[in-house]
Amino acid sequence: MIDFYDSNQSLSFYLQGIPKSKGSLEVAARKSGESVAASVEIIAASDSSSKGSYVTPFTVNLETGTYTLKATYDSFTQTESVTVTEGQTTFFTFDFEDSLALPSDIQIVGTVFIIIALIAGIIFAIKEAISS
Repeated sequence: MIDFYDSNQSLSFYLQGIPKSKGSLEVAARKSGESVAASVEIIAASDSSSKGSYVTPFTVNLETGTYTLKATYDSFTQTESVTVTEGQTTFFTFDFEDSLALPSDIQIVGTVFIIIALIAGIIFAIKEAISS
């Protein structure tokens, strides 16, 4: 807000909240070349605050900066980082290809299996070293 007074009074300025610069983010998702409706949460990298959840395809106006997009489709989850630039539209497409992503529950089970296998291998190596 800027207030101007007549010539007999002083000029005073009141700046209340300088507007932040904005850009657009357009997000889509596909699987096997076909457009799909994925659920996407937008998280600001600066303070980890959620900027909302959307379903692809969508376009949203955001303050400039870096954001984390977490997309879920049919038990598949992907996370990507994007940067929104002032006055520009940033385009991003999630690809949920069977060969590129595993369902999140399979990823967890696979990780646990690998850890158990490593522990078993270490225990076996220790037993072999002791018995030698």
